[in-house]
Order: sequence, then structure tokens, then C-alpha cells
Amino acid sequence: MESEALLWSQPDWTGHLDVYKEDARVWERRFFLLQGSFLFSFKNELDRSSPLGVIALEGCQVEEVPGDASRKHKLVVKLGPEYAAFGNHDQYFLSTSSSESLRSAIRRLEDASDPPEVLFRYLNKTWARAGELRHLLAKSPNDKTELESIKSLEAQSVKVTDGIG
Repeated sequence: MESEALLWSQPDWTGHLDVYKEDARVWERRFFLLQGSFLFSFKNELDRSSPLGVIALEGCQVEEVPGDASRKHKLVVKLGPEYAAFGNHDQYFLSTSSSESLRSAIRRLEDASDPPEVLFRYLNKTWARAGELRHLLAKSPNDKTELESIKSLEAQSVKVTDGIG
């Protein structure tokens, strides 16, 4: 139990989504936990002892799909080629309760789909630019424009590092 609590103690995101079960042709409500580039599904949020499934998000495509009368806010996760061959599915249909939660889910899943080297390159460029701006600011500490640029870059860096496991 202690190891389970540690394993799931700092997820990047948690929430409820409905997942379409193609074999049964039904939607099932599941609790999902995003950890790095893996999306784990559980029967509910109280039982995190063993995931029902996992979706490898690295290299995947996440797209909004048209809703219908029963499900208005849907998305599809199309697995990257390196993972599509290993599972039973090459894509997963998910549904959210609102357009706001749909946008949030798409953004989170897209962020998790970026290969780590892309994120690290972006992070290194951002930190390098922040260092340059910090150096310039040291020469002229009264320049508020440069100070605001540094704050903006550092805020972006924090958002990027939040998504890195």
C-alpha cells in the first residue's frame, strides 16, 4: 500500500473521463492519472492499487472529434507508431463532461505526447534566453521591459517542467 501511494503521489493530472469500449460498444466512466507520458486508467479514484490499463502517449496525436447527441465533447488519442503495434488498439476515444474539460484534456495529453528531447531542447533554449536577459538586466536594473521578459520566460519554463515527470 505504501509503494502504491508513492507511485501515484505526484501525478501530472488526474480526472474522470469516459472511455469507449469498442468490443462492447459502450462508454465507461474511469478515473485517469497522467504520469509523465503515460495515462493510467482505474475503476475509480479510491482504488489505485492496480491500473485497468495504460496508454503510452509519447508520439501520439490527440484530436477533438465531432460530438453527437450522447457525447458532445470527444477526443481521440491515436498512438504513435512505436506503441500502436504493441496493444490491442491503435487509438482510444475519450469523452469529457464539458468543452472546458475537453480543451484541458487535449492540452494535457498533447503536452505529454511530446518526446522528452523536444521538451528538453525547448527548456534549454528558454533557460539560456532567461540567462541572457538576466545578464542584460544586471547592467541596467531599471529596465522593466527586460525584467518582464525574464518573468515571462521563467513562467513558461515552470509550465514546461510541470509536465516533465
